[in-house]
Amino acid sequence: MTRKGQALWKLVQHAAIAVVLAGCGREEEAASPDSEHIVLRDRVAGIDPIHVSGLASGMAAVASNIYEPLFQYHYLKRPYEVVPCLAAEMPQWSADGLKCRIRLREDARFQDDPCFSEGRGRGVTAEDVIFSWKRIADPRNASAFWAHFEHRIVGLDAYRRAVREHQPEPEVPGLHAVDEHTLEIQLTSAWPQIIHLLAHPATAVVPKDALRTYGADFLRHPVGTGPFRLHSWQPGTGVVLKKSPTFRRESYPAEGAPDDAASGLLADAGRRLPQVDEVHFHVIEASEPAWLLFLQGRIDHLGIPTDHFSDVLDAHWQLRPAWNQKGLRVDVFPSMFLRWIGFNMADPVIAKNLPLRRAISLAMNRQEFNDLFLGGRCGLPGSLLPPGMKEHRPELRDRWMTFDLPRAQAQRIEAEKVHGGPLPPLTLRMGGTSPLVRQIGQLITRWLADAGLELHVDHVDERSLAATMNERPASMFFGDGYSMTHPDPTDLFRRFASQGSDGGDNRFHYHNQRFDKWYHSLTAMPDSPERIKLSHQMEDLLLEDLPCIGFLSYNWVSVRHDWLTSFKPHAFSGPAGLIKYHRIDGQRRVPWKQQPPP
Repeated sequence: MTRKGQALWKLVQHAAIAVVLAGCGREEEAASPDSEHIVLRDRVAGIDPIHVSGLASGMAAVASNIYEPLFQYHYLKRPYEVVPCLAAEMPQWSADGLKCRIRLREDARFQDDPCFSEGRGRGVTAEDVIFSWKRIADPRNASAFWAHFEHRIVGLDAYRRAVREHQPEPEVPGLHAVDEHTLEIQLTSAWPQIIHLLAHPATAVVPKDALRTYGADFLRHPVGTGPFRLHSWQPGTGVVLKKSPTFRRESYPAEGAPDDAASGLLADAGRRLPQVDEVHFHVIEASEPAWLLFLQGRIDHLGIPTDHFSDVLDAHWQLRPAWNQKGLRVDVFPSMFLRWIGFNMADPVIAKNLPLRRAISLAMNRQEFNDLFLGGRCGLPGSLLPPGMKEHRPELRDRWMTFDLPRAQAQRIEAEKVHGGPLPPLTLRMGGTSPLVRQIGQLITRWLADAGLELHVDHVDERSLAATMNERPASMFFGDGYSMTHPDPTDLFRRFASQGSDGGDNRFHYHNQRFDKWYHSLTAMPDSPERIKLSHQMEDLLLEDLPCIGFLSYNWVSVRHDWLTSFKPHAFSGPAGLIKYHRIDGQRRVPWKQQPPP
């Protein structure tokens, strides 16, 4: 690198660091050596669990460290396993699967706050849980999470209607406080998967005291039961959390996945949580400044920007020697996010022509897209159920979910026979109008042209894409992907059930009576080998009918400094959602010298 280049490098570094220090009120200089520093890609406008949807959002990262739901996912075990959090034990189910009782921990307390008598946090009660879930149902709060509860709990839909129609609020018989620390839930039909929703940050428990005290300003006054509490907040630039002195006794797990012991992830077994004193969230929306701050040692872990991917990792996703010598560590795990091409099965050309859908799938050069636009960091899916689920079949490689141009051309010929002549131009509807999205459209157009198919790309604004997906004139559409809310196959399969085809989750307009019957059975079945077998049958049916094409299986690839330990990425917490388990070796944290990377 020339002297001029080195000077420019240092100038950019200093500018990036100045942004962070200014944004956090120079909190960085006074931070505890045992504090963790994390980048947020979006600004945090407020902290309220009922508005947490995407787990990778800034609100999710902050809220999930202040608030807690009844259950959580085991930090280390894979496949993912639900364990108690605010609940004292797993639910007790009735024989018909319609009722469950949940006993709460008696040592769980809200953090000290002026909203409570004498400023001291009180214990969590069953009424607090009911109040929190009513907030999700209240239409005035516009919680996106309501769709998961709709039609599921006895009386909750009636409560929502009454509030919307300005009627007196009725009791919800399906949510009953048996006593101060026991909650009973009555479902409209057997639904054991509710346990996954009760582990989602959106169902975290909030105290009525805080809503009553702060009113509309509650978004800026979070009061939870979690391991951290809000210390400072600079709107749009940064949030600082500090360890809650009233957090109950909770320990680092003593067991995990088979290779966790060898990886050092059980070294902290039995240590009290949380293990870090402070958490500093820095809002840095551009990737390059964040990367420079990571190189300075001022950020502890970070996803690798696409432009630097091949510089940091080799073809086998291992750190190149120069970075390994610097003390970096790499973490790779499936993010449970699948990008796909979705077909409008209400369109007669698409719906009646299976060879056409196969031809399109076989013409898709997924690896070329992966290399050109994502630095090769994603996986090529062979199935629809992603890794990390016990139902996932790593050995499955669907015969149509691959790139094979000769077979694509052969299927196109078959499709013309089915159609009764030359195929009409196809329409691909894509969200986004940026030059990058248009380049993707041009690439897909070329792929299909190589298979003998004519494609017109219709670019629409991303905000209106969901609405246009339900319009029948679109022959096909490019979805923005599918991120699992929880690790259960019903979260995938509900997107193909007929009941969701009228403006709901089933944007494909897919109808299959056999699939619908299986889906109804699956939702009522507890975990069992029979349920796994049925999940595989449903996945096989989708792979044969092809209402959608699996396109890419995304991986979360990040690097961290070796002073951050007990760090294991988790698909259902977001990159920063389980900070209570992390440990920082403050004595080893030494910012790197200001020099260009190797």
